[in-house]
Amino acid sequence: MPGGASPSRVGPGRQTWTLEAAGHRWTVHLHVPKAYDPAKASPLVLVLHGAGGSGATYLERAGWAARAEQAGFLVVAPDWQAGQMIERWPQGHDPATEADVEAALDALLARG
Repeated sequence: MPGGASPSRVGPGRQTWTLEAAGHRWTVHLHVPKAYDPAKASPLVLVLHGAGGSGATYLERAGWAARAEQAGFLVVAPDWQAGQMIERWPQGHDPATEADVEAALDALLARG
């Protein structure tokens, strides 16, 4: 279960949250498989779409929602938009990008 989330907050299906962290605001899409059991630990996979995409679209078109159902993991797909982290990625290693990712994950885990 991500971040010790309570069972009432995370359940099977698609959820969309808005997170604020590191001076940015993101929409985050979470897919929880039907077989999810809140009493058991579940892996959480973070997937990042390419430029011009969205997390919701990437879950479906890249097959992540289907993979999550088959393998039993939770998958989170944020909408990283222009003006935020995605523009810095092609420039190589950037510690600020890592800080953005860490801040967004911390905010997601705190949200539970």
